[in-house]
Amino acid sequence: MKKLRYIILVAALIMTASFAQAQKSIEDAERYISEGSLPIDQLRELFGQHGCIGDFESFISDEADCNQGAESLRDFVFHMNADPEFRYDRMKMVKQGVPYTDFLFHMDKDKRRLRYWRNVRENSAEYAVSWFVSDLIYVYYFQRIDGKWQMVNFFEKNNRY
Repeated sequence: MKKLRYIILVAALIMTASFAQAQKSIEDAERYISEGSLPIDQLRELFGQHGCIGDFESFISDEADCNQGAESLRDFVFHMNADPEFRYDRMKMVKQGVPYTDFLFHMDKDKRRLRYWRNVRENSAEYAVSWFVSDLIYVYYFQRIDGKWQMVNFFEKNNRY
């Protein structure tokens, strides 16, 4: 009987720790969701339906290649959002006048406008703005150069840039 209680106690502790870790993961991931977006659980489901879930999870993961090295992609994004001089420096390889966004995940309540990271790799990534998932409006191209993330190209559907 004592052994059974011990097993139940250990199982309960493991479940509690797993729940706490899952809750922390959700809270950490929510930092990468733009204001006014659908909640993270709905975003995960929608990204999964549209084949973007791998890049969503890679961007968020501490273990992802894009988040290794001296500058992680996530830290770069937060620095871009917090520091206009840093943002200017890291976007200067591309023409002036590129529309600024917060580079966070976002899907509006109508599920029409979407902003997301895609093609996330160790040293390159793209940030897309689209209507639904297939009709691109903008694509921002980033590359890690000498250990630092830089914007290296920009695409706009109407080719203004």
